[in-house]
Amino acid sequence: FSQALIYYKKALELNPKNSHILNRLGNLHRKNNSYSEAIRCYDEAIQAEPKNTIARTNKGLVKHIQGAYSESIKILNQVLIIDKNNLPAIKALANSYMETGDFANSFSNLEKALILAPGNLGITIQIAEVSKRLRKYELAKKFLSELIETNPDYTPAYISLSGIYREQKNFSLCIDISKKALKLDPKGKATLNNLGVAY
Repeated sequence: FSQALIYYKKALELNPKNSHILNRLGNLHRKNNSYSEAIRCYDEAIQAEPKNTIARTNKGLVKHIQGAYSESIKILNQVLIIDKNNLPAIKALANSYMETGDFANSFSNLEKALILAPGNLGITIQIAEVSKRLRKYELAKKFLSELIETNPDYTPAYISLSGIYREQKNFSLCIDISKKALKLDPKGKATLNNLGVAY
């Protein structure tokens, strides 16, 4: 950390308004959990280059980490005004909406993210989870079934799908799918929990 810090500070002495260096310095502080310093760097990067969507998105991520979800949402929506197809901002926005309990807006942004990154495992599993929260169980099952079909060794999809059947009290299917998950991860706590309820 200290060596990288020295490097970036020397670079800024030569070019104090370089938004890319300021953003990288912000990332360095963020990784070191120095969030106030990270935000200061991102703000300076944005001031130097107002359309720097990377620095704006990173600032939104830090606000999310700090639990300031409303601020994060505001910042990330500003990013999308500049670049409506900014995938990192869309994904981060979906996360912040989810944390506030606004599952409808979270789902809407995840749909956009999936259009931009079709087949992405993380986005697909997340949109299935949000669908569950919205009680759109059939839609969630559709996402997860497609995910399993294309990625048969992806354990989280089996866990999520068995969880849906557990919530629907379809315990026979919950058990069948949980057994498949156990073959991939014999010590999976979530799977064992689903089985415990189903039995």
